[in-house]
Amino acid sequence: MCFIVVAALFGNLLVMVSVMRHRKLRVITNYFVVSLALADMLVAIFAMCFNASFELTGRWMFGRFMCDVWNSMDVYFSTVSILHLCCISVDRYYAIVQPLDYPLIMTKARTVVMLASVWVSPVLISFAPIFAGWYTTAAHDRERLRHPDVCAFVVNKQYAVVSSSVSFWVPGVIMLFTYYRIYQEADRQERMLYRCTFRKDTL
Repeated sequence: MCFIVVAALFGNLLVMVSVMRHRKLRVITNYFVVSLALADMLVAIFAMCFNASFELTGRWMFGRFMCDVWNSMDVYFSTVSILHLCCISVDRYYAIVQPLDYPLIMTKARTVVMLASVWVSPVLISFAPIFAGWYTTAAHDRERLRHPDVCAFVVNKQYAVVSSSVSFWVPGVIMLFTYYRIYQEADRQERMLYRCTFRKDTL
């Protein structure tokens, strides 16, 4: 587990430093990549370290409040990562499918708004419902009081539907659509290139 944490920190830090050091890499797409690398680094620091302690000792030693913090960070950073991947797919969609409109659509201002939304919106399905107690069942709440050395994440049906939709299904559908359209466009351009090459060879 310690090796995974160190590897995650080193790998993502390398990505961030590479983009910052090389001016040619400072393009819109890489803003999302750097932000994603930062999110993954924070996962390694705040979520994986608690998980390593839990795996080593077999019990939760930090109390109920920190259990909620850990679960919140787990949900939060997982959602942040998925939303980053969704933003990258949208960016690539406009760059490849609508290249002439790309500079007008994917401006720096719009990129900042997208990144801000990616970092802020997951709070609504992580910290807010978990600390308010909306995410779980009454039976699990009573169980937590009896066993403070256990940090299990048990959710009710309503929270499961809403959180999975926001953090997985909706971004997943968007990514499927964008990458399918990218594939179609790449295939179309390849066929056009083949026809042009074929005509040139026959002349």
